[in-house]
This record gives sequence, C-alpha cells and structure tokens, in this order.
Amino acid sequence: MLKIANFNVILNRTLVFEKTIKLKLYFIQWMTYTKKERYKGGNNMKNCVNCGAPLDDAAGVCNNCGSGQPQMAPQQPQMGQMGQPQGGFVQPMMGQPMAPQQPQMGYEQPQQNQFADQLKDAGNQVSAAVKKINPKIIIGVAAGLVAIILIVFLTKLFGPGSLTLKGAVNDYYDAIVEQDGEAYIDCMYSSKMIKAIEKETDEDYDDLVDDIEDYFDYSDIEKIKEIEIEDKDKLDKDDREDIEKSFRKMYDYTPNITKAYEVEVSYEYYDSWYEDWEDAEETLLVFKVGGKWYVSEWY
Repeated sequence: MLKIANFNVILNRTLVFEKTIKLKLYFIQWMTYTKKERYKGGNNMKNCVNCGAPLDDAAGVCNNCGSGQPQMAPQQPQMGQMGQPQGGFVQPMMGQPMAPQQPQMGYEQPQQNQFADQLKDAGNQVSAAVKKINPKIIIGVAAGLVAIILIVFLTKLFGPGSLTLKGAVNDYYDAIVEQDGEAYIDCMYSSKMIKAIEKETDEDYDDLVDDIEDYFDYSDIEKIKEIEIEDKDKLDKDDREDIEKSFRKMYDYTPNITKAYEVEVSYEYYDSWYEDWEDAEETLLVFKVGGKWYVSEWY
C-alpha cells in the first residue's frame, strides 16, 4: 500500500510537472511569436482547434498537440463602387474625364466691420488706461506746461529787445530821455550779445550799465517827442552778413540776424542847454535776432 501511495504521489507530481512544462513552452512560444510579429509589423494570430495553443496563421499542424489545422483562404479586399477597393486610392476610369470638384458651400466670409470693431476695442482700452491715471498727475503735468509757456512768454515780453520794429525805435529814444543805462543796453543787444560784450571787455552787466549812464551825463537831450519813421530800407543777406562780421570783429561773437532795416527817423527834442525844441533826423539800424527787434548804434 505504501508503494502504491508513493507511486500515486510521484504520478501526481509528474503530471503537475508536465503541465508546468507545457505552460512554460506555451509562454515561450507565444513570446517568440509575438516578438517575430512585432519585428515583421504584423498582428495575425490564431489558436489550435484542439488544445488552444497560439499558432501562426500559416501553421498547418499544432506544435503542441500535433493536431492538423484548417487553412483559411486569403482575404480579398472588398470592392466598392465602380469596382475599386474600399479605402484605397481611386483610379479614374479610362476614357472618362475626371469631374471637376465643386467648391464647398457655406464658406463664411469675414465681416466687413471687423476692423471697425478692433479699432473700437483699442479706443476703449486707451480710454480705460487714461481713466486709471491719477488726476493729480494730469493736473501737475498741465501746470508744468503752463508754467513753461508762461516763462517763455514773459522772457519774450520783458527780456531784452522788442516784439516790433517800431517798439524797438521808441524804446531806444525812451532810454535816452530817461538816461536809463539798463534799458539802453537791452534795446540794443540780445542776451547772448551782451554776454559776448561782457567777455570781451572783461566787464559785467552792471559795469556796462554804469558806463552808459556816465555817457548820459554829457547829454543835453531832456525830452523827445513826435517820433516818426519816415522811411525804411530792407537789407539783403549780404548786408546782414556784413553786420554780423562787424559785431564778430569787435566782440568775437556772430549774432544770427534774420531781418534788418535802415530806418530814417524824425523827431523833436528839447535841448536843455539852449532851452528850446529842435528838429532832428537820423538813420538807425533796426535788426531782428531770436524773434526780437533791436536798435544798433555801431552801424
């Protein structure tokens, strides 16, 4: 009995071992087949009709149980319309022209007001950005611009020179009557010309004013009236360049004279020595530099 029991145990173990070996063989066969199919790029598989082991479609006999396998006929491609394989490239029939393809209907044309909408959106974005700016900043910038404009205007109005030719002539005679050295210099020279004179003579502005007022001490002209511009002759470019060279020769600076006139002036003045009114005429050079008019005594 013991021998029979041992034999049964050995037989059972042998069957289990045999099944294990078969499973391993199946696994190795399947891995080998799968690897080959991956290499070939194919994916056609079938199973044995007897034991179910995986086989190649072309296999006629099972490698596992030796059973014969039915052979499947090669699959023919399905034919579509006009006798052409479905899914393939359709060749045109000989002797028949290809029908022209019709454009697809329903193409949506771009809206004509698309640009206007984009422009409107951009305007809205700018408006929104402006609204975010602090009003105090806008007021500050505006105030700064107004201040700059005001400074320029006041400089033009109250600085050296006059805004008009006649105004420059009147300022010249007013300075003589009032014996005002500062007004006399300002009606004759621009700011840059005055700086050039200061540099060349080594005297500052106050020294120049004092020199002019010392000259006035010898003047007998107490009053001037009836100032009239009798005639004026416009000077050409060559004449203006001669005047510029004359000033440069004396003060090493060339003023940019844009306009110049020889002006004949008549007036009456009261002579304090003779205590009487006298008639007088003289020719003045009136020129324009930097938008202002000046009267020259060195012409």
